Amino acid sequence: MNTHPIFFTYNAENKLKIQLKADVEIPGSEPYYRITNISPAGHERKFAVLPDITIKRINHKDKEIWVHADSNMPSDLSNTIGNILENTLPEIHSASVSTQHDSDDLYVE
Repeated sequence: MNTHPIFFTYNAENKLKIQLKADVEIPGSEPYYRITNISPAGHERKFAVLPDITIKRINHKDKEIWVHADSNMPSDLSNTIGNILENTLPEIHSASVSTQHDSDDLYVE
């Protein structure tokens, strides 16, 4: 699995903008993207400010959304990182939803 660095701005509760960097493990056969080492951008010493996450892109109501792989639920963080991946990686693959959810179970803005 290849690793790719990303840099992004995360809006914490839409009040505080934080410049972050992270490593993305690019998938082999499964279209899941593991995000590790989420830390402040510009700092030489790495210390994680958020836990590692695994995200995937799925199709929901004819729209591609980024969700956490474990819950199939979107968040501001999964959407922010997913949008960065779409703009920086050469090819993004969509995953299938492995568990059945009612259409109201996914929160999409």
